[in-house]
Amino acid sequence: MTELRADRGFEVESVDDRQSALAAARVNRPDVILAGVAIPQRAGIGFFRAARADAYLRGVPVILLLASGDEGAAIVAIEVTAQVAARQAGGREPSSGGP
Repeated sequence: MTELRADRGFEVESVDDRQSALAAARVNRPDVILAGVAIPQRAGIGFFRAARADAYLRGVPVILLLASGDEGAAIVAIEVTAQVAARQAGGREPSSGGP
């Protein structure tokens, strides 16, 4: 992924874990963040939550990348995104049940 983006003229910084990603983003605020959800152990979800809770990074778009066929991670990513969006909008968090 890093090589693909860099070949297209984007400045890319790649890190290995959630804490390194948060530290790097705080030093050099990116225009957008690409984060893997499932590797390792769904750390991308924790990163997403931490980035949304951080006042400096809150407005940076985060794109969560999923491995093909990882339905469980996709569901968690959608639920977390909906919860964070609802909190930021000042509404109540959506429930996982029906209407």
